[in-house]
Amino acid sequence: DEIIKEFRHTLETGEPHLVSELIEQRVDINAIGYYAWEIHRMPLPDGKKGVVCYFQDISQRVLAQHKIRDSEWRLRYATESAKLTFVEVDLASGAAYTPENFAAVMGYASPPEQEADGAIGIQALLEHVVPDDRPLVQASLDKFFNGELVGKIDYRVLGDDHIERWIESKWSIEDAHDGKPIKSFATNLDITERKLAELARTEIEERYRILFNGMDEGYCIIEMIFDANNKPIDFLYCEVNRAFMVHSGMIDPTGKTLLSIIPNFDPNLIAAYGRVSQTGEPNRFEYHVDELNRVLDIYAFKISGIENNKIAVLFTDITQRKESEKALFDSKKRLQTFLAVSSDVIYELNPDWSVLNQLDDKDFIVSAKKSNADWFKEYIPSHHQPLARAKIDEAIKTKSFYELEHQFYRLDNTLGWVYSRAVPLLDEKGEVEEWFGTATDITERKLEQESLRHSEERFRILFELGPVAMYTVDAVGIIQEFNRNAVTLWGRKPLRGDSSERYCCAYKIYKPDGALIPHAESPVAAVLNGQLPMAFDVEAILERVDGSRIHVLVNVVPLLNNKGEIVGAMNCMVDMTYRKNVEEALFNNNLELQAAKLAADKANLAKSEFLSSMSHELRTPLNAILGFAQLLEIGKAPLTESQTSSVKQIVQAGWYLLELINEILDLAQIESGQQTIVLARVSVSEVMQDCAAMIEPLATKQHITTTFAPLTDDAFVCADKTRLKQIMVNLLTNAIKYNKPNGSVMVDYTLSQKTLRICVSDTGAGLTEGELAQLFQPFNRLGRQAIAEEGTGIGLIVCKRLIALMHGKIGVQSTVGVGSQFWIELDVMTQEDASMTEEPSLSANHQDFNASFS
Repeated sequence: DEIIKEFRHTLETGEPHLVSELIEQRVDINAIGYYAWEIHRMPLPDGKKGVVCYFQDISQRVLAQHKIRDSEWRLRYATESAKLTFVEVDLASGAAYTPENFAAVMGYASPPEQEADGAIGIQALLEHVVPDDRPLVQASLDKFFNGELVGKIDYRVLGDDHIERWIESKWSIEDAHDGKPIKSFATNLDITERKLAELARTEIEERYRILFNGMDEGYCIIEMIFDANNKPIDFLYCEVNRAFMVHSGMIDPTGKTLLSIIPNFDPNLIAAYGRVSQTGEPNRFEYHVDELNRVLDIYAFKISGIENNKIAVLFTDITQRKESEKALFDSKKRLQTFLAVSSDVIYELNPDWSVLNQLDDKDFIVSAKKSNADWFKEYIPSHHQPLARAKIDEAIKTKSFYELEHQFYRLDNTLGWVYSRAVPLLDEKGEVEEWFGTATDITERKLEQESLRHSEERFRILFELGPVAMYTVDAVGIIQEFNRNAVTLWGRKPLRGDSSERYCCAYKIYKPDGALIPHAESPVAAVLNGQLPMAFDVEAILERVDGSRIHVLVNVVPLLNNKGEIVGAMNCMVDMTYRKNVEEALFNNNLELQAAKLAADKANLAKSEFLSSMSHELRTPLNAILGFAQLLEIGKAPLTESQTSSVKQIVQAGWYLLELINEILDLAQIESGQQTIVLARVSVSEVMQDCAAMIEPLATKQHITTTFAPLTDDAFVCADKTRLKQIMVNLLTNAIKYNKPNGSVMVDYTLSQKTLRICVSDTGAGLTEGELAQLFQPFNRLGRQAIAEEGTGIGLIVCKRLIALMHGKIGVQSTVGVGSQFWIELDVMTQEDASMTEEPSLSANHQDFNASFS
């Protein structure tokens, strides 16, 4: 195409042109050759249309140029790769010349010693040749010097780095014009890697041959035979090993087809091998040879890199293994059936117990389906790990049975108890292959044992340290156990298990009336013989060996086994001697005490009656005194200032005395049982409104501010309305009288579902702890007698006893310098309660009063 374009250009422009090195490929009879042409062209003269050209053959010149370039390239490649070098030998002088990379390829630390013209001696080249290979190299050199063509030789050199290298040398001879050799040229190629590979391949082939003939598995190489439809119909045995002939029963089948040996062989096996050959996919399967009654594990695979129908077949006789697997399967099936109905779990551990390979749970422990190296700390709490580790180390060291009860983490991460046991599975050398174990949840049993231990411990403590003398006997009455109090009670230590002391026959037993009780008829014997189910609080007199007697209270209970049979009895005896003596003394003093009590009651009743009658008797003259004094105050005759002051004192003292008499009369009536309390449903709001009106004048006079907290209208309590007003007025009056100037009184409430508390708080001086202790004592004003405020010291005790008669409570809290708070608490009464309960009249007698304040 390019030439035609150039020709057209010459025709169109008339310019001459030169095309050089046109490469043309020609096919000769003997070879394919390449030719180079140099083409000259110019237009025809005289304006004639056309081109004239001539060709010059320059093939030799071009080939010579290519050879020079190829030689330069090979030399450059050899130099750069440091794997190829050369030696040029002058056959006339015997001098050798080497390039710069010669030392690197041959393993020299430095190039061989050179002459001035760069030449080296032949002997310098032989110094690094391995001695065993020097004759070969020397013989080759001799041939070169004789002008004989040697070709290629392989030999070894030992470099200055003490590494042995393989060198491949190819020699050529350059002739002079007269045909005589003048030079030899040798290329040296480092073929160490190739040689090592060949040696390794030879070694591998040798090992393969040894393995091929020495392996226990049957091995063969077969070539599949297909029909016209590409269906496998037979195969040819190409190579078999000794084990193949042993397992198959064939005698040297190499070079024979399968059907020529076994005409009726299973075609399914041939088809299976054919699929491996056609698809290239390996196949592993088990095959039962009926003729030999054997089971073979067959693995067939195509031989890689071979473009033919050959495949390799490896098979093993697994008849015994299959039988063992079946036996193992049957064993595991029985084991699984057993475990399914049992409460045990199974676990498997490696020889040193570092990895838990499997653990099947039973709904009480976390299962481990995969290997777990952290099982020890995940399953066993830290406080039990040292004990478990010691047991494990002992089992590993002795290769013996492992057994331990220890705590573990349950499914819910709580601590439980497990009984674990494991046995080592040993190989034919007696070494541990793995550990197989089971574990049982014994948490409930441990809890029961712990409870039983605590119970026994408590019983033992009670038995030994209890204040009661206790001992046990067996079914025939012989002493088994006794505590220290029994020894003290008897006066000596009995002999445990001594048949001579049956029923404690060393001691005499009497009834309370003094009658002797035979030992065979004692309460212990009666319980053991079944005459009594048990004996409670039986009084008896025990005569000890020293002749002294003590009164005892006997309690006997039988001891039963799990079948309900009597296997013994326990006797508990309480020393009643001191109590009996006290009772006798009390009996002797009882008449005197009763007489004294009657006298005291009589005197107390007389006191109450006297106070009551005297109060009534004192009121009559006192009313007259007050009446005439008031008449003097309002009389028409004017009084002097002195007379007015005297009359005022008479009136004031009279009213104070009348108040004192009234309070004494109330107290006397309460103590004598003559005070009547009527309990009813009382509105607290109404009571507090009346009380506020009653104490308002006194509060105004004393400059005291009173505040009543609001209360719901539906607050009702169970109380006597009149007495409730009396109590509240007394508390409010005291809060005003004993307050500080311009102080305040606050009334508030605390209402609950069952009670209502009314609190009266003041800003007075407060009470000390000593004063609070004496607060509710009659006629005790706590040292307030010296102040101007009058008082009797009876009001609070009357309030306390009245509130008690109404089934309520009264109390006080006080802080010195801050004030006091008195409160009463009464039961809440609903409308439904009032309709379901009659309003009783309760007479407060002396006994009820004392009972309420006991």
